[in-house]
Order: sequence, then C-alpha cells, then structure tokens
Amino acid sequence: MKLILKTLVILSAGIFFNQSQAASVDLLATNVLQNTGVGAYTYTNYGGTFSAANNTNTSGLPFSNAAVITTANTPATPVGGTSAAKWISPTSDYASSDLGNYYSYRTTFDLTGIDLNSVVINGGWASNNRGRAIYVNGVEITTYTGAPNTITGSDGMQDKNAGASPLSSFMVLGGVASLLSGINTIDFVYFNGFTESNTGLFVQFSSATGSTIPAPSAIVLIGLGLIGFLTTSYRRI
Repeated sequence: MKLILKTLVILSAGIFFNQSQAASVDLLATNVLQNTGVGAYTYTNYGGTFSAANNTNTSGLPFSNAAVITTANTPATPVGGTSAAKWISPTSDYASSDLGNYYSYRTTFDLTGIDLNSVVINGGWASNNRGRAIYVNGVEITTYTGAPNTITGSDGMQDKNAGASPLSSFMVLGGVASLLSGINTIDFVYFNGFTESNTGLFVQFSSATGSTIPAPSAIVLIGLGLIGFLTTSYRRI
C-alpha cells in the first residue's frame, strides 16, 4: 500500500511539471489580425440612422467586400499611421453617393486555442467622416479616454476626415471585451457627412498578443491513467 501511495505522489509531481507551457503568440505576425488594405474587410450601410441595436442584429444586413482606394485622390496616411495599412471604401475610387449615412466595416479573426484572458489588442483608426463606435462581437466598447477598450476622444464622434488628424487609438483587452474562442468580429462604425462625397476607413493595429492554452503532454495522460489504475487496485486491497 505504501508503494502505491509513493507511486501516486511521484506521478502527480510528474504530471504537474510535465504539462506543456503556454506560449506567447504575436497575432499580427501570424496574420490573425490584419490592417485595412491587407486583410479582408466587409462593410454595410445602415442608412441615415444608427443605434447600438443595429450592430447587435446584423444578420439581415448585406455585407459586401470593401475595396482599397487606388485613385489619384486617395486620402493621405493619417498622422501616426504607416504604409502597412491603406484606406478602404465601398469602391476603389473613394466616391460615395450615400450622404448622411452610417457605414460599418467588419474584420474577423480566429482565437481558437488562445487564452482569451491573455489577449491584448492595440491599434488606431481614422474615418471619413466622423467615427462613431467600435464593436467587438456586437458589443460596443467604451468611448472615453483612459479606460480599457477605448476610442480616444470625448464622445466617439470625432471627425477623421481624410488623414487630417491623428489616428484615434483603441484597445481590446481579453479580460474585458466579449471575445470568443473561435471566430470574432470587430466593427468600425462612422458617419458619412451630408456634404461629403467621399468616404473611407483606415485601421492599423500596432500590437496584438495572446498566449496559447496549455495542453497536457503525453506523460500527463499516461500518468492519469496509471493513477486511476493504482487507485482502483488500492481500493481492492
């Protein structure tokens, strides 16, 4: 019986020390998250009214592929942005006939195998015209300066016309945002002005990290089986 107990202790220690360790993952380097003009973004037009309820019920809205703006009147790169991201729009010519309408652009990313509490995403965005909000999986992240998951600015309605001002920063923290194990969405919503014939979005992620979920190694699985066998044998004794 003492031998069985000693064996259980040794196996338990082996299981503890032989679990695979969590590994840090760069979600940008692995292309889990991508900037506008690099990854696939889709968009929808809400029309002239917008509320939080719109973005939590998008199943009936038509999402179309956004295009990289390639014409001569492409807006300048926003202050704080780089050539790693590009402006996108419903069309490559940057033009829009839908004045006074709200647009939402969506990117998707997969966090399968990632510890959601470890995720930290930082970036900046600009829009033509006024940025309204950012949603993570349909949940609006806060829109005031200084808190986790923020859009820099007092009310999230700052005018980001064609690179004329710095990027508005945002942060998504896994322990705060409503992240999912699997496919996630981030929606960037802005208002296109009544006198503005051009419209577009610029998003650049500055960092995005997470950690893998530790998985038991082979010795752990074998050890668990032996513990079960020895425990059963001990009870029979």
